[in-house]
Amino acid sequence: MLEQFEYKNPTYPLSWLQMQPFQPLPRSILILGFAAFFLIGLEQSLFGPAFSALNGRFALEPGAVGSVVTSHFLGVTLGTLVSGVILSRLRVRGVALLSSVACGVGLLLVGIAPSWILALLGAFLSGLGFGGISGGFGTLFSSRGRGGSAALSLINAFWGVGSIVGPLLANRLLERGLNLYFGSAAALFGGLVV
Repeated sequence: MLEQFEYKNPTYPLSWLQMQPFQPLPRSILILGFAAFFLIGLEQSLFGPAFSALNGRFALEPGAVGSVVTSHFLGVTLGTLVSGVILSRLRVRGVALLSSVACGVGLLLVGIAPSWILALLGAFLSGLGFGGISGGFGTLFSSRGRGGSAALSLINAFWGVGSIVGPLLANRLLERGLNLYFGSAAALFGGLVV
């Protein structure tokens, strides 16, 4: 019964990648990838809880504060698209380093920005870093042969945990101001750089 749903191609019965033996990653790359995905999950979940504080700081129109998310996701999209090109020129550690710096500097800029335009620029920059991390590590983990899809699922689980932890921390940190709120996340990305 299930055979009728199987993909059958007489020329290429299995993809080239499915036929490759599993190629394990070094432990340092695994840890870096898991930590990076945890942090981009955390990063993505920071903006929603900060809407009221951002609106208060910049005296925005009610719907305008959402443009910080649009700016962030424009950065994510561009970062994901260019990550493949960057990966062809740099090793994964280089992409992780550049992307982590972009995330950290971008989030710090959102936290300390004196103008709304700079906050949007910071959100865009942090999105570029997010896209670089997602595209870079996603490509690396999925290209490991037969075990690649399991590795990719696991790294995405770390993203999910970060997305859950972010809002849980938001209330405590937002009480102390946007500088500390976004600055703390920036410092965590700084930890990836070290």
